[in-house]
Amino acid sequence: MLLWWVSGLNVLLVLDGHDRMTAALAEHTLPEVVVLAPAAELVRIEGIQQHQIRAYAGRGEHLRDLADRREPGAKARMAAVTRGFATQLGDLARFEGRTRAWPLAGGPAAWDRQAAVSAPGWNSGGG
Repeated sequence: MLLWWVSGLNVLLVLDGHDRMTAALAEHTLPEVVVLAPAAELVRIEGIQQHQIRAYAGRGEHLRDLADRREPGAKARMAAVTRGFATQLGDLARFEGRTRAWPLAGGPAAWDRQAAVSAPGWNSGGG
């Protein structure tokens, strides 16, 4: 299946593979998919990463202090915090960017002209 991520709707749209999806649902299985999505802006990702790194460093320092004082469960909490941090960074690697669209220059008439070229005989019904 071919899916397209639309950030404004926060959904994946099925571009191709509707029959495959229907068959997979009928068989209670998951179809293989390819997702088209814009890459996130690198500056935004780096800002989020820096924030997560600072937060992890602060929590880690506190938990190391507890472990040095032999507080019960400090090492287990540190391991859980580290796993959570790794998961957050992994999630950022798969972060989708915003889907953008711009109006077609020339308004509805330009759309009708482009549609007529792409699909002869198509009529928008607009006049």
